[in-house]
Formats: sequence, C-alpha cells, structure tokens
Amino acid sequence: MAKMRLFLSVVASLCVFIVLLPFSLAGESTIIEAGVLIDDAFIYAVIAENIASGLGATFDGIHPTNGYQPLWMLLIVIAKTVAPSLEIISIQIWLSVVLYSAGYGLLVWWFVEKFSFPKLLGLGFLLSFSVLNPSFFRPIFLGLETPLLFSLIPIWLIYARQLVARKDNASHIFALAITSCGIFLTRTDMFWVVPVTALVVLYLHRASFRTACFFLPCLSIVLAYLLYNLHYFGSLIPVSGRVKKFYMNLQYPTWESYWASDQWLGLFSMTDKVWNMSFYVTLLFLIITFTPLLSRKYRAFFPKEFLIFSVIIMLHLLYLQFIHREVRPYTSYYFLPEIIFILVSVSFLFQRFAGIFFERMGIIKVVNLRYSGAILATTAIAWAFLQPRYELKPSVNWRDRLALARTASALLQPSDLVGAFWPGLIAYTMPQTVVPLDGIAASPQYFESVVKTGTELERAAELGINHLIVEIPDNFSILQPIDSVPRWSQIYLSRLSNSENFHFEEVHTEGNWKLLRMNRK
Repeated sequence: MAKMRLFLSVVASLCVFIVLLPFSLAGESTIIEAGVLIDDAFIYAVIAENIASGLGATFDGIHPTNGYQPLWMLLIVIAKTVAPSLEIISIQIWLSVVLYSAGYGLLVWWFVEKFSFPKLLGLGFLLSFSVLNPSFFRPIFLGLETPLLFSLIPIWLIYARQLVARKDNASHIFALAITSCGIFLTRTDMFWVVPVTALVVLYLHRASFRTACFFLPCLSIVLAYLLYNLHYFGSLIPVSGRVKKFYMNLQYPTWESYWASDQWLGLFSMTDKVWNMSFYVTLLFLIITFTPLLSRKYRAFFPKEFLIFSVIIMLHLLYLQFIHREVRPYTSYYFLPEIIFILVSVSFLFQRFAGIFFERMGIIKVVNLRYSGAILATTAIAWAFLQPRYELKPSVNWRDRLALARTASALLQPSDLVGAFWPGLIAYTMPQTVVPLDGIAASPQYFESVVKTGTELERAAELGINHLIVEIPDNFSILQPIDSVPRWSQIYLSRLSNSENFHFEEVHTEGNWKLLRMNRK
C-alpha cells in the first residue's frame, strides 16, 4: 500500500496547486490591486531586494533592520539571486504555491501511515475542510512565511514519528534538529518547538550520541541567530515585534482596555475566515482537540508525535494570547499552526468514530481499498478543478495606495527622501528612498531613540524628508489636535495632528491616501 500512500500524497499536492493557480497566473498589478498580499510582504520584498543587491539587511539604505523572519527572507534572497530577472513579488507568489503544494502532500503522507478504510475516511474529511474548502488558503496566502511553516510542520511530524517509535538513527535526529530550528527561524514565536523536542529526545535517549546529534546543531543555529542579532542590531529579537507591542501597549495600557479591544481576536478571526466558526464554536473545538492531553482514553486516538505537537501548540497559543498579545485580526496568520492542529485533530477523531460506525455496519469488510483510494483521489481532483476560483477583484484601498505611489514617483525628484507609515507597497513601487517612520522595518536604535520618544517627524526632518505618504480616514482631520485614535496602527495620525513643530500641505490625494508636504511652523 506504499504506492497508494504516495499516490494520495501527490494527488493532494496537485489539488493545492490547482486551487492556487489563479495567484500564479495573475499579473503583478492584479495581485497588488486585489490586496492578495499584505503590506508586510512588500516590506520583505524591499529588504530582500537590498540584500540581493549587496546593500545588506536594510529597508531604506539608512537604517539596518532585523524586522523579518530570517528563513523566509533567506529563501526569497536565494531565489532572487538564482533568478535575478524575476520580480520579488512573483518569487514570493511562486514560492508560496510550491511550498503549500509540497507541504500539503507531506501532511497527507504523514497522515496516511497505515492504509485502511477508516484512514481514507479521515483523509476525506481532512481534504474537505482544507484544500477543497475555497476559504482555506486565502487568509494564509499573503506573501509571508506561512507556506514555509506549512511545509516544515509535516516534516517535523514525520521525523518525530520515527523518534517516538524508536525507529530513528543519528541522521534522523539530526534532521529533526534542523527541522525544529527551521520552524523557529520561520516563525520565531514558534520557538517552543526546539525545547519541547529537545526534552523528548533527552527523555528517550538520555545522554547519548543521538542526543548530541540534536542538541549540538540546535544550540549552534539558535545561538548563531541570537548572537547575530545582538552583534549587528543590539537586540536578540526582531525589531518589528518590539515596535508593534510598544504601540499596542501605548494604545491599550491596561488589561481591561486590552480585552475590550480586538487585539486578542487573531485566532478567532482566523477560524472565522477559514471555516466560518464563531467565537464559542472555536472555543469548543479547542477544548475537544486539547482533551487528549488530559484524558488517557482519548490519547489513544492520536499518534504519539501528534500529542507532542499538541503540547507545542498549547504553549504557542498561550504565549501569543497572554505574553506576546499583539494578535489582532490583521495578524491572524500567526495562528496557522493552530489551524493545522485543529484540522488534523478533528480528522483523526472523525476517522476513529466513522471507522467504528462503518465497522458495526459491516461495510469495512467488503470495501476495496484500492478502488476507494482511487475514487477519493478522482473526486478530490475534480472538486479542485470545479470549485469556484479565487476572484482577484480590485480593492479600492490597495488601488488607491498603488496609484498614489505611482503619482508621487512622478511628482518628486529621484533623489528625494519620502517618509511613510505602513511603507511596504509605497517603497516597493517608488524609485525614491522611502523611510519607514513607524519603525517596523527600521533599526532597534531607531525604535529606542525615535519611536519610544514619539519623535518620528523630528527624525524625518533631520534626514531631510519634506514629503510624507499616509492614509487619512474620511472622518479625520490632521488640522485639529486629537486625544486618541481608534487603533494603535493609526497612532501616526496623532503624531501628525498634535505636532507642535510641523504643519502639512496636501500635494496629491488618491482616496484616503495622501502625499503631504511637511513644513516647519
């Protein structure tokens, strides 16, 4: 049955490729105007372009930055170096399609370990609520690191299975170490995977050569990354997370104000986008899926390596919700590991209970597994072809943002510096140097000396910046002082409105996006 297992894995990958094909075939302008990619993806594109060009890790050529997930950035830079004629955005799109397709095939390969009719039922459930669900990939297809994480998690599960089954050797342990570090370097908030896996390896192998094969590469890779950050940037962690958390704490200084906001709704926003699940339904599913950690009876429903994965997910979820806390709906993609966990957990449960039902009905004994697998594969491919395609309709906000960047490029001199808040697409589009005044793609030193002191405009003036590009909502005027803004991501509006040293003149407008001339009062 190994051939059938491989066949189903290839079919699953093919289904994902078919579903995501519209993104691959769309032109760059269509992708941008449809808002397929979020602004962070363009920040990656600009930094990657600078690294590939030999300018180093910088967004604007002025401030060095570590405000990115390192492994995804490395992958983009390598691809750009190998194929310099390709646009960075096209590279991000194609990497996403290939990695999601490969990752899904690997997930199916891991899931279908022992071929049986109940396993086919579980696989059918898994396919139905993921690749054959039109809403599944859209919230996580953003041009960011999610596809790389999606492909690494199944690889970790495959090697972890060999570990807990005691079928591993030194090379397997080494591969598990590299995969664990890869997950950490893809999403640094998934650092839990390294210590949890290390404890399992230590428990199973004690002080041995195999244990050393895990600990030595992990320590080398993790310490190298942390020391690199500390040496070149003066900070152990990426500056982007520090900036976002600072702004959030500024906007919501107490737990009461935090819980009254939407800053903690990222997971629930994700399950709503993917499966249209309400807040309480999501809570119910979390309780169901974490039950095996507490119940020996239900623990038998799941592979041992998946139980270890559930511990990692629980720690990751608690860390994001109660320590990191900057998990507003915009950042719902942080919870991709939780989405994979819920999907696979429920698929295992369905496999178990559906198997019991069909066994009692006497159906399992008369089922031909090869024919059933072929029917499932044919149905999946047909459904992937026939389901509604992702519609890449222009978004007014993204179209206006792109139009303003293009107009500003023509109005300003090539040597002009431009300041921007949420600067990703602006910098990607304009030939002029765009300085990220919000600090998300700047240096830790900029964060400490400028962002924390609220002197973004003063720093812009020091650099000789005379023009800003900002989004100003319809119901807002920067001519009048304000006490607060609706969201921390709009704190720049208070910086503009409450400035005692500068006034602003509107040069050009596209919807809510404005090119402003900044003058001293």
